[in-house]
Formats: sequence, structure tokens, C-alpha cells
Amino acid sequence: MEKRTLSSNQIEYHRDTTTWVPKNEILTGLIDCQPGGWSSKPIMVIDGIKLSWDEFAQTVLTHEGFQFKFEFIDPTNKESSAKSN
Repeated sequence: MEKRTLSSNQIEYHRDTTTWVPKNEILTGLIDCQPGGWSSKPIMVIDGIKLSWDEFAQTVLTHEGFQFKFEFIDPTNKESSAKSN
């Protein structure tokens, strides 16, 4: 599937820069990995869209100079999942 046909509430693809750009100041998603275990780079999944580690880095560079909070939320903990929404 071509990137420009993917739809997301959180990120949008800019064809002119070939970069995903956040629509808002908060991104939520899932950390996944490529086959290869610990030696592989993570994949960031946002609204079902899989971004390589390098694509994710380009996405957050649109907020260069900003501060950030990177919070890990256990998906099995209903209390912390409700708090993050």
C-alpha cells in the first residue's frame, strides 16, 4: 500500500518531503520490532502505520527544539491505559 493512501488521526504523509508529520503535539502508538530480536531496530506503529526507526526520527524532527515526555504504558494495565486516553 502506498503511504499517501494511508489514513491516520495523528500523522500525515507529506509527499514533497517524503516525511510523516504529526498533526498534533501528542503521538500514541506501539513499539514493535523487526525480525532479528535485540539486534534489530524498533518499529513505531501509529494508528496502524508502521514507521521504521529512521522514519520515526524524521517525524519527531518536525518538533526540533521542543521538550518531550516519553511514557511507557503497559497495555495489560487497564488503569494506566485509561489514564493515557
